Amino acid sequence: MNGYQWAVWKETLGLESGEVCGERRFLFDAGEPDSELTGCCVVSPRADARRIDALLVAGAEQVLLGESALYDSALFTEAIARHGGERIGVWLPVHRAKSSWALDTTSNADFNVVAVSNPVPRWLVLQADRTPTDVDAQWWAGQMIAAGCGTLLVSVEAPEDDDLLACAEMAEIAGERFWLDSGSDAVEELRFWTRYGQARRLVLPAGCDVDGTTSALEERLSRDEGVTCSG
Repeated sequence: MNGYQWAVWKETLGLESGEVCGERRFLFDAGEPDSELTGCCVVSPRADARRIDALLVAGAEQVLLGESALYDSALFTEAIARHGGERIGVWLPVHRAKSSWALDTTSNADFNVVAVSNPVPRWLVLQADRTPTDVDAQWWAGQMIAAGCGTLLVSVEAPEDDDLLACAEMAEIAGERFWLDSGSDAVEELRFWTRYGQARRLVLPAGCDVDGTTSALEERLSRDEGVTCSG
């Protein structure tokens, strides 16, 4: 895939002034009346089967599960069986696994060495309230893809340069299913995610100047690679 795509977070239901209905829109499930969900990809971290059904009946394009899928794989596979993988996805809030040093006393009988754990940057999954887990995000993404997941939305907490390597690995694992939410609309930051993190689908924060950001990013990327952005 040569092109880039973008989506936006929404804070409220319904279209805002100047908003294009065809734009992919991500929205958190607020438990409100569900009459304006048409075209939205609804992130519902703790949804059960009944809530998934209700959101899709209300017009949601997709429902993205979080910790309910993390702790109940049967819920996820049953939802895909009922609605199809194109209607069901997962939301992965992630943070970097910390590197640490420890004395290795077992790998060599003649001498001890100080070894680093997590030498390659890794992402760990967070719960919806940002409570950390020990679940490797790349591994879990692979499990969800194998189960038929249509979309993987990754939200990176407090991103830094080391996250770019983890992002590139996720892009390789998930391919076109992977959407990245870095929490930023700064063009140079987005450029780094695309150029070095290999992200091709970007989610912009709510309230940003979508046209201005995507136009500037398109111009910057076209100078780098000669490609264009698309909605």
